[in-house]
Amino acid sequence: MKLIEYIPGWLKNKYSIALIVFVIWVMFFDRNDMITQIQRRAELRELEKSAAYYEQETQLTLQELRQLDSSRALREKYAREKYFMKKPGEILFVIPDPQTDNKNR
Repeated sequence: MKLIEYIPGWLKNKYSIALIVFVIWVMFFDRNDMITQIQRRAELRELEKSAAYYEQETQLTLQELRQLDSSRALREKYAREKYFMKKPGEILFVIPDPQTDNKNR
């Protein structure tokens, strides 16, 4: 009986007990608990970084496309370098780059 006398009065209130249980449940056992929220924030930051990277790559690609649209010589150079295209009657020799060749292995 003396143990009950040491418990503060506000802890004996059923509403306080219900509030404490509710807060503990929401913080640790709920589907959207604190650990999950922290993980989701980290994932959101990574996705925002990824989105910024792809926005930058899109801008670079659009700039390259504008340059290719403006110059026929640049378009021909791009086709030769990237897609190994050639004019009729030409002979094409492809020399592999040793640095690139080592990275692919």
